[in-house]
Amino acid sequence: YTALPSRDNAERAENVRQALECYRAALEIYKKEEYPVDYAMTRNNLGNAYTALPSRDNAERAENVRQALECYRAALEIYKKEEYPVEYATAQNNLGNAYTDLPSRDNAERAENVRKALECYRAALEIYKKEEYPVEYATAQNNLGTAYRALPSRDNAERAENVRKAVQCYRAALEIYKKEEYPGDYAMTRNNLGNAYKDLPSRDNAERAENVRKAVQCYRAALEIRKKEEYPQDYCFTAANLGLTLKDSDPGQACYWLREAYALREFLPDQGKGLEEVIGRVCPDTRGAD
Repeated sequence: YTALPSRDNAERAENVRQALECYRAALEIYKKEEYPVDYAMTRNNLGNAYTALPSRDNAERAENVRQALECYRAALEIYKKEEYPVEYATAQNNLGNAYTDLPSRDNAERAENVRKALECYRAALEIYKKEEYPVEYATAQNNLGTAYRALPSRDNAERAENVRKAVQCYRAALEIYKKEEYPGDYAMTRNNLGNAYKDLPSRDNAERAENVRKAVQCYRAALEIRKKEEYPQDYCFTAANLGLTLKDSDPGQACYWLREAYALREFLPDQGKGLEEVIGRVCPDTRGAD
């Protein structure tokens, strides 16, 4: 039920709710004291389902993610690092994802949640060594990079340091995620690396231009895999990123990519309202037209 493809968010929500019922039914038998390993496995799966459950608003999303946090913590009561190292690392990675996804009331709470996520990913990487678990290592490095990018900063210097750490993490992931072997993961990480370069504070115009150039290269590399016909949602996100990155340096190209993303606005969280406003400013002749 969790893996079942869905036509829309409503169908996805219904499928995930069915999955939640199944995991809860399993936990009526898999008691912690009697079947500890099966209990932990099912708790981890239940957490994944809560994380995957579509939400109507931020309040509902926060509640779902808190439920996931409880599940992963419960799994980690069994999955001790010394006894079940791989399962421990998996649950720590999942716990990190939940902390990263958890909606926050303010910057202070957001910073605390992201710091907890960073701790989880680092704990996972104590097990996921590059030589022994290369794919898991790459996944955790990618997640660690995303957490560094999400970490609120006190000033530009701290922000630059966090984003540079994110860049290092994404590059580490790309040492494993080769285009030929893991095209989807390669494209995802290239897109994330582009976001990091786009976000990286610069000391002057020349450094900014260099960061933009690197971001554009990353997005174009991602789009070699994220074809519109095969991966419309991923194409939409990367096209939007590329257009927004180019809007100050190359308005013509920016307009092309912004329009491409806007044509697939059903995949965007705000249904393209933000892009429509940018297109209206950067491409005044179209005003958001498809």
